Amino acid sequence: MSQNIKKNKLYLVISTPLPVSINREKLRKEHFEYLSQLKKEGKLILGGKFTGDKTGGMYILKCKSMLEAKKLTNNDAYHKNKIRSFIIYELDQRL
Repeated sequence: MSQNIKKNKLYLVISTPLPVSINREKLRKEHFEYLSQLKKEGKLILGGKFTGDKTGGMYILKCKSMLEAKKLTNNDAYHKNKIRSFIIYELDQRL
């Protein structure tokens, strides 16, 4: 078997609300529909909001590259409408 097969990597996306005056609820349905689609495609591993002060959330994507992870994240309704910022970390999965 060839060792040149490109493996998927895991990417942690941290999503943080921006101080904008827009009704976030309008985009919530689109946000969840998009993430549900990524889950069906095997691209989304898990996700959720932070508890306590509820200042954002996170999800883990399975992608071939950071470029793909950024593209998928930019297509999230919250990010493409600029009501949240995000940072992505590539994970070095050990367990």
